[in-house]
Amino acid sequence: ASPKLLALVQHLRETRPAKCIVFITRRAACRLLHGFLSAALDVGCWEVCWACREGPVAIARGRGSEGYSERQFDAALDAFRGEAGPGRHKVLVCTSVLEEGIDVPSCDAVIDFDGATTSQRRQQRMGRARAQNARFVEMIDCSDEGERAKAEARIARLQGWQELTVKELGGGARRLPPAPQSAEAAASELMKRAICATAPDGRPCGVLPMARSRELLADVYCDSRL
Repeated sequence: ASPKLLALVQHLRETRPAKCIVFITRRAACRLLHGFLSAALDVGCWEVCWACREGPVAIARGRGSEGYSERQFDAALDAFRGEAGPGRHKVLVCTSVLEEGIDVPSCDAVIDFDGATTSQRRQQRMGRARAQNARFVEMIDCSDEGERAKAEARIARLQGWQELTVKELGGGARRLPPAPQSAEAAASELMKRAICATAPDGRPCGVLPMARSRELLADVYCDSRL
């Protein structure tokens, strides 16, 4: 087994999450990782299942290749959502099919085994860990200097975003303007801060807030700012 696979097993044994989702990119690799974890983890304490989109999952397609059905997907998800029981732990190995639209509130750990391809997909995977004090782990191959450098850069960006968010939230709440008494009053207030556009025949065709109009003039329509 590769060092990355052994590290995954060691991490699961040490942290012992109640319900853990392990994301992996390829369908065939999802099946293989399920088989590896099923053999490596104690069957008396761990329940390992797998899920991917419906279709063939064999390494080579052709006659005799195995497929994954919608019924298998539903069964795996139902098994993962069920109660783990005292002293038992559940692991669901899956592809991107579980990145969004499927919620497991009791999931307390998410492991990104081979790395999401975009920051949006990474955020979606992180969002699957819904339980209180849940953990998100991204596994990298430290022997690959390029992969390690990219991971360190992502961590630095995440830390910067977190500091910025805390700073913005801690800067004090803005006072909201008083709510208008009627729709007519709201329209009148908007017109004071807006620019009206007219069609060639004189009909009004748009109202654009002045602040946004200035941004468009400065950033889009003007070659140089004054």
